[in-house]
Amino acid sequence: LISDAATMQIVRWRKGGFGMAAHNYDGDMLTDQISQIHRSPGFITSNLIGKRDDGVLIQEFEASHGTVSDLWHDHLAGKETSMNPLGLVEALIGAMDHSARISQDTAQDRERLLLFTADLRAA
Repeated sequence: LISDAATMQIVRWRKGGFGMAAHNYDGDMLTDQISQIHRSPGFITSNLIGKRDDGVLIQEFEASHGTVSDLWHDHLAGKETSMNPLGLVEALIGAMDHSARISQDTAQDRERLLLFTADLRAA
């Protein structure tokens, strides 16, 4: 039922700009649906979000589907796979952004990293 309601929201919110919280399996299914609506799995990421004991936001970023090592080994063996390299790049950029936000480095170094990731997304 929750997945059905989420699917209807995806259909209604075709312009993007939203986030959904979901369990792993439901998130996989929903990202598959979004990629079909936009006709591309590229740049779709999964973001795991939580808080440390001290309240600081922590995030983990991964590409939706196709980044596990067994798929790479299948690819090397000539088997058909479903890799998502563009999603992996976007996940890496998201991780770099998050790293800059929680870094203990100087404000100048954090800003330099955020500008770098903004340039990567714009390229």
